[in-house]
Amino acid sequence: MTSSAKMNKHSSTYISPLGRIVITAEDDSLVGLCFSDEADLPYPRKENTVIKETEKWLDAYFAGKNPAMNISCTAKGTLFQRMVWKIVQTIPYAGSMSYQEIGQQVCLLLGRKSMSAQAVGQAVAKNPILILIPCHRVLGKDGRPRGYRGGIERQRSLLRLEDHI
Repeated sequence: MTSSAKMNKHSSTYISPLGRIVITAEDDSLVGLCFSDEADLPYPRKENTVIKETEKWLDAYFAGKNPAMNISCTAKGTLFQRMVWKIVQTIPYAGSMSYQEIGQQVCLLLGRKSMSAQAVGQAVAKNPILILIPCHRVLGKDGRPRGYRGGIERQRSLLRLEDHI
């Protein structure tokens, strides 16, 4: 992309049963989905196709359905973070994976013998597209929620919605 190319960034607010969610799109891709109690949107409010598709997906999800993931997402982060998020995206609806299990998969990809669960936890915590990249399904090795960028109570609510706990 040349420096003269301009990205079209837009945001919208979705009111969920768990609070306000800010949806951020960049051109034709979802780049952000986070819970927010703040009133300001990061970019001008504009309904574009990605935002509308995301809102429909969230409607179905919060209605207790397992909607197909057909939204273009661009999660911006380091190579390591993107590796972790890609693994997180493989966790099925109502399923879970531990930080340790994710670390083992990253080790296989990188040809390493070990990986710190804390490093995985830090990458999971930086997930810019909550719910669609389902980091709420990442649990401690004892099967309990250990941390969630949207808050532990929201994590538990999302897991209950998926009939996980």
